[in-house]
Parts: sequence; C-alpha cells; structure tokens
Amino acid sequence: MLKELEAVLGNDPITYEKLQKLHYCDAIIKEVFRIMPTVSVVFRVNSKPDEIDGHHFESSTIFMINLPGIHMHNAHWDNPQKFDPQRFMDKNIEGNTLIPFGGGTRICPGKQLSMLQIKALLALLYGKYDVELVDMNAPIKYCSTTLTEYSNASLSQVDLRNMVKIHLIGYELVRGNKISLNFINGLFVAADAEI
Repeated sequence: MLKELEAVLGNDPITYEKLQKLHYCDAIIKEVFRIMPTVSVVFRVNSKPDEIDGHHFESSTIFMINLPGIHMHNAHWDNPQKFDPQRFMDKNIEGNTLIPFGGGTRICPGKQLSMLQIKALLALLYGKYDVELVDMNAPIKYCSTTLTEYSNASLSQVDLRNMVKIHLIGYELVRGNKISLNFINGLFVAADAEI
C-alpha cells in the first residue's frame, strides 16, 4: 500500500484522478469492509409472496440480510477468516458476495463518496506519519450492538436480552424483549416478535 501511495501520489496534491488509481488501497478497504462491515444487517420487505431455498414467505415479510454471514461464507470466499486484500486484485468478485453498502436500487447513495474519503484519509495519514502496530499479537477490541455476533450461526431464534438496543423497521427493541428469527442462506427472516 505504501509503495502504491508513493508511486501514484508522491508529494503531489491529492486529486480525484489519482485516488482512482489507488487500486491496492481500494482492495484493502473492501477487505476491511468484508471482515468488519459497518452495518451488519440490511432490511428488505417483499411486496409479493416469495420462495427462497424451498421456504415460502407471505408478502410483507421482513428480511434481515446478514452481511457478515455472506461476507464470511466459505462458499463465496477462500479462507474467509484471513485478511487478504489480494483476493480483490486477482479476480472479479461474484455479485452479492460483498455488499457492505447494500445493493440493488436501495444501495447507499454515499458509496462512491465514502470510498473516495477513505482513500484520501489513507493517503493523508500514511503520507504524513509512520504508522506501526504497538503489539502485533494484541487482540482487536471492538463493541457491536447489532447482530454481528450471530453471523456464522445456524439458529432459529435470537434472544436480544443482552443487547442494549436495536431498531427494527420502526420498532425499538430494548433489553428484555425477544424476536424470533429464521436463518436461511445469510438472511434473518423475522417471524414474530414480542414487543
């Protein structure tokens, strides 16, 4: 990444055209989004009855698309637990296997701006400072208040009692409430809820 930043930017000002040439930086950002998405769940509601993997759903069913479950699935990624930006340099990624900004007509309108800002931040940060890890073996500490920790589970019900707060299509679920979710191919489907 440092070599790419030096080759593309050098000591010149950052421009839109130069940011577009930072392909390895782009791969690093995508790999970070794959492993640690900023949003763990994307919601969709079907307008007509649907069938997914042999399961039938009435219209107005709430689908919770589990992004970490898709981003870390062995069927889509070789060695998904490994941080490997090179996977985005070597081949085209199959559609809907990396969707940190959602997808389709409801994709995040700020996707392109976000990617440009992150690349500019990397260029500014690594252009000005020598960044190094204090302890390579220290675990990464983070806190999640969404369904990230259920990303690889095959479960029929999630108990939200230990979660502080989650917003579900206009309903606010707080500690002590339960929602029944079915997990089907990376989707959490809301079956019923105690509000």
